Amino acid sequence: MSKLLTDPEIMKLIIFGLAGVCAVLMLAVLFLAVRRNIYYVDENGEEIIPVSKKEMKRRREAAKNGTPEPAPQPAAEPEPVSAPAEEEQIQQTMVVPVQPPVQPEESPVPEEPVIQEFVREVPVEVDGPAPVGVRILVRVGSREAEYAVDHLPCLIGRESGTCDLTISEPAISRRHARFALADNKVFIEDVSEHNGTYLNGTKLPSLGSAQIREGDKISLGRAEISVLGFIYNDPSA
Repeated sequence: MSKLLTDPEIMKLIIFGLAGVCAVLMLAVLFLAVRRNIYYVDENGEEIIPVSKKEMKRRREAAKNGTPEPAPQPAAEPEPVSAPAEEEQIQQTMVVPVQPPVQPEESPVPEEPVIQEFVREVPVEVDGPAPVGVRILVRVGSREAEYAVDHLPCLIGRESGTCDLTISEPAISRRHARFALADNKVFIEDVSEHNGTYLNGTKLPSLGSAQIREGDKISLGRAEISVLGFIYNDPSA
């Protein structure tokens, strides 16, 4: 036995034999895999399900004998259930009482709608005495002072030579704002294009003006001016 295994010719034959067996097995596996994945379709493209040999033999014998295959029977529709005879008689003998027509009552003549006139009340301004000045309270930091400006216009600023009301505050321009009188109303006007003038927290346009009323607050830099009231001419004088 050892001599056979040591013979190179015999070893070649054994190797070739094993290789042939492996090749045959591989071809068999491939053939079965391909055959398993084959699908048969008819001319319409629908899949044909394979039939066993026993079934094919039965169909051939049936074709030779002329016996047609049993066609599938359609499902029988349920017959309508007829109502009992007594119920039909009851339905035929039922009489629906006819109620006499109800005479419509005479509807009252509709009254004409009352149109209410809404009158918008417009406040009428009564001409009163024209103000000639304004009383103010100037507050800068912790310092405050009350002034009675009895002539208009009144120029407010940091320059003492030209301003009627001088406020020493670096953020105030030399000529910053002005109290003016127009149409019997007192206005605050911005005369500085650099530093802003604020009325109740709203900045006035550059060189713009706005009417002031009692209780308003004017801000110029760190200075706050509160409008305490207005000064009028004494009619008895």
